[in-house]
Amino acid sequence: SFCTLLMSLYWVKYEGFPWWPTQVVEADEETPEGYVKVQYFGTGDGGYVQLDDPSTVCPYGHDDAEKRQTDDPAIAAAIAEADAAAAQIQAAEEERRRRKEEKVKRRAEKEAAAQREKAKRAEEKAKRAKAKRDTGR
Repeated sequence: SFCTLLMSLYWVKYEGFPWWPTQVVEADEETPEGYVKVQYFGTGDGGYVQLDDPSTVCPYGHDDAEKRQTDDPAIAAAIAEADAAAAQIQAAEEERRRRKEEKVKRRAEKEAAAQREKAKRAEEKAKRAKAKRDTGR
Protein backbone atom coordinates (compact mmCIF):
# COMPACT_ATOMS: atom_id res chain seq x y z
CA SER A 1 0.00 0.00 0.00
CA PHE A 2 1.08 3.59 -0.46
CA CYS A 3 1.15 4.18 3.31
CA THR A 4 3.88 1.57 3.75
CA LEU A 5 5.62 2.84 0.62
CA LEU A 6 5.71 6.48 1.76
CA MET A 7 9.15 7.39 3.05
CA SER A 8 10.70 4.26 1.48
CA LEU A 9 14.17 4.67 0.02
CA TYR A 10 15.15 3.66 -3.50
CA TRP A 11 18.01 3.92 -5.91
CA VAL A 12 16.84 5.51 -9.17
CA LYS A 13 18.68 5.66 -12.47
CA TYR A 14 17.83 7.78 -15.45
CA GLU A 15 19.59 7.33 -18.76
CA GLY A 16 22.81 9.33 -18.80
CA PHE A 17 22.86 9.73 -15.01
CA PRO A 18 24.33 7.58 -12.23
CA TRP A 19 22.23 5.71 -9.69
CA TRP A 20 20.94 8.23 -7.17
CA PRO A 21 19.31 7.70 -3.75
CA THR A 22 15.71 8.88 -3.43
CA GLN A 23 12.82 8.77 -0.99
CA VAL A 24 9.17 8.25 -1.86
CA VAL A 25 7.17 11.34 -0.93
CA GLU A 26 3.49 12.29 -0.99
CA ALA A 27 2.06 12.13 -4.50
CA ASP A 28 0.68 15.29 -6.07
CA GLU A 29 -1.91 15.98 -8.76
CA GLU A 30 0.81 15.72 -11.40
CA THR A 31 1.86 12.18 -10.42
CA PRO A 32 1.19 9.95 -13.43
CA GLU A 33 -0.87 6.79 -12.97
CA GLY A 34 1.37 3.87 -12.01
CA TYR A 35 4.17 6.12 -10.76
CA VAL A 36 5.30 7.36 -7.36
CA LYS A 37 6.81 10.72 -6.59
CA VAL A 38 10.35 10.69 -5.25
CA GLN A 39 12.69 13.30 -3.88
CA TYR A 40 16.38 13.04 -4.67
CA PHE A 41 18.74 13.20 -1.73
CA GLY A 42 21.38 15.87 -1.98
CA THR A 43 19.50 17.99 -4.51
CA GLY A 44 15.97 18.04 -3.15
CA ASP A 45 14.72 17.73 -6.73
CA GLY A 46 11.62 15.64 -7.32
CA GLY A 47 10.61 13.20 -9.99
CA TYR A 48 8.28 10.34 -10.83
CA VAL A 49 9.29 6.72 -11.16
CA GLN A 50 7.70 3.34 -11.73
CA LEU A 51 8.86 0.99 -9.00
CA ASP A 52 8.38 -2.14 -11.10
CA ASP A 53 11.33 -1.51 -13.43
CA PRO A 54 14.47 -3.08 -11.89
CA SER A 55 16.68 -1.55 -14.56
CA THR A 56 15.91 1.95 -13.26
CA VAL A 57 14.73 1.44 -9.66
CA CYS A 58 15.80 -0.80 -6.81
CA PRO A 59 15.34 -0.67 -3.02
CA TYR A 60 17.98 1.28 -1.16
CA GLY A 61 20.26 -1.04 0.77
CA HIS A 62 19.70 -3.87 -1.72
CA ASP A 63 22.63 -4.82 -3.94
CA ASP A 64 24.01 -1.32 -3.63
CA ALA A 65 27.78 -1.78 -3.19
CA GLU A 66 28.39 -0.89 -6.83
CA LYS A 67 25.98 2.06 -6.68
CA ARG A 68 27.87 3.48 -3.68
CA GLN A 69 31.20 3.57 -5.53
CA THR A 70 31.63 7.15 -6.67
CA ASP A 71 34.20 9.89 -6.92
CA ASP A 72 31.46 12.50 -7.29
CA PRO A 73 31.16 14.48 -4.04
CA ALA A 74 27.53 15.36 -4.79
CA ILE A 75 26.56 11.70 -5.03
CA ALA A 76 28.64 10.87 -1.95
CA ALA A 77 26.80 13.60 -0.02
CA ALA A 78 23.44 12.32 -1.28
CA ILE A 79 24.36 8.79 -0.16
CA ALA A 80 25.35 10.09 3.29
CA GLU A 81 22.01 11.92 3.53
CA ALA A 82 20.14 8.79 2.44
CA ASP A 83 22.06 6.68 4.97
CA ALA A 84 21.04 9.13 7.72
CA ALA A 85 17.40 8.94 6.57
CA ALA A 86 17.60 5.13 6.50
CA ALA A 87 18.93 5.15 10.07
CA GLN A 88 16.08 7.45 11.17
CA ILE A 89 13.50 5.25 9.46
CA GLN A 90 14.99 2.15 11.09
CA ALA A 91 15.04 3.82 14.52
CA ALA A 92 11.42 4.92 14.13
CA GLU A 93 10.42 1.42 13.04
CA GLU A 94 12.19 -0.10 16.04
CA GLU A 95 10.45 2.40 18.33
CA ARG A 96 7.04 1.49 16.81
CA ARG A 97 7.85 -2.20 17.26
CA ARG A 98 8.93 -1.61 20.88
CA ARG A 99 5.74 0.36 21.65
CA LYS A 100 3.61 -2.33 20.06
CA GLU A 101 5.35 -5.04 22.11
CA GLU A 102 4.84 -2.98 25.28
CA LYS A 103 1.16 -2.51 24.43
CA VAL A 104 0.72 -6.24 23.89
CA LYS A 105 2.55 -6.96 27.16
CA ARG A 106 0.40 -4.45 29.09
CA ARG A 107 -2.76 -5.94 27.58
CA ALA A 108 -1.64 -9.47 28.54
CA GLU A 109 -0.79 -8.30 32.08
CA LYS A 110 -4.16 -6.56 32.38
CA GLU A 111 -5.98 -9.67 31.14
CA ALA A 112 -4.01 -11.87 33.56
CA ALA A 113 -4.85 -9.54 36.45
CA ALA A 114 -8.52 -9.62 35.45
CA GLN A 115 -8.43 -13.42 35.36
CA ARG A 116 -6.81 -13.54 38.82
CA GLU A 117 -9.43 -11.14 40.18
CA LYS A 118 -12.21 -13.21 38.63
CA ALA A 119 -10.76 -16.40 40.12
CA LYS A 120 -10.42 -14.68 43.53
CA ARG A 121 -14.07 -13.54 43.44
CA ALA A 122 -15.21 -17.02 42.44
CA GLU A 123 -13.19 -18.54 45.31
CA GLU A 124 -14.64 -16.04 47.79
CA LYS A 125 -18.14 -16.76 46.52
CA ALA A 126 -17.56 -20.49 46.89
CA LYS A 127 -16.27 -19.97 50.48
CA ARG A 128 -19.36 -17.90 51.34
CA ALA A 129 -21.64 -20.52 49.84
CA LYS A 130 -19.87 -23.27 51.81
CA ALA A 131 -20.03 -21.27 55.03
CA LYS A 132 -23.75 -20.69 54.45
CA ARG A 133 -24.30 -24.40 53.86
CA ASP A 134 -22.23 -25.30 56.95
CA THR A 135 -24.18 -22.91 59.20
CA GLY A 136 -27.50 -23.95 57.70
CA ARG A 137 -27.20 -27.59 58.67
